[in-house]
Amino acid sequence: MKKRLNLTLALLAVGTTMIFAQTKEETKKVKSFDQINVSSGIDVYLAPGTSEEVKIRASEDIMEYVVAEVQGNTLVIKIDNKGRRWNWTNHQETTVYVTYTTLRQIEASGGSDVFTSAPLRAESFTIHASGGSDLKMDLNVQNLVCHTSGGADLDLSGSAETIKLECSGGSDTQARDLRTQNAVVEASGGADIYLTVNGELDVEASGASDVTIYGKPRVTHQSSSGAADITIQ
Repeated sequence: MKKRLNLTLALLAVGTTMIFAQTKEETKKVKSFDQINVSSGIDVYLAPGTSEEVKIRASEDIMEYVVAEVQGNTLVIKIDNKGRRWNWTNHQETTVYVTYTTLRQIEASGGSDVFTSAPLRAESFTIHASGGSDLKMDLNVQNLVCHTSGGADLDLSGSAETIKLECSGGSDTQARDLRTQNAVVEASGGADIYLTVNGELDVEASGASDVTIYGKPRVTHQSSSGAADITIQ
């Protein structure tokens, strides 16, 4: 019995090794874009460059279903699994490395994760995050707009001259390390926000949401309702 168990464990270990060893990489040139839409739980790493490029890393049986194509001015990244049996274990290995020249907006949904490999620089930048997506981004922008919902998490650092932040649906924004001057903040539906502001601040919170502001803001408007908390430290 013990020998049979050991043999079974050994076979499982070999099988697991084979599954995770069957990883492929594919690099492709793409048309110019200034927006990204990612879904399907894919991990995306962003890096600035002199030309657009996409590198996909995925298991062999997933690779052919990974979509990374430009539609209009948007790079769409997703897994098209129509007509096939879903394999979540292999799907978790899917990572896409994106080199961009200009980026003005990113939309992440469906449990996707987005990371910056270097500070993202732009005059104006917009983030849409939903469906449990996580974004950890280092930004150097003039105007920043963020919309989060559905349990999405933002972890932002760097600087933004102005920010408009709308968070709802249990989303969490950690932006204490993001240096901002002027901010308009709206939290609802149990959202949590942590932000540093040293200029004008317009803040509203409702529905058991929590907003914590660091720095030395000049509050132009402040409103809370429904068990929401606003704390200025």
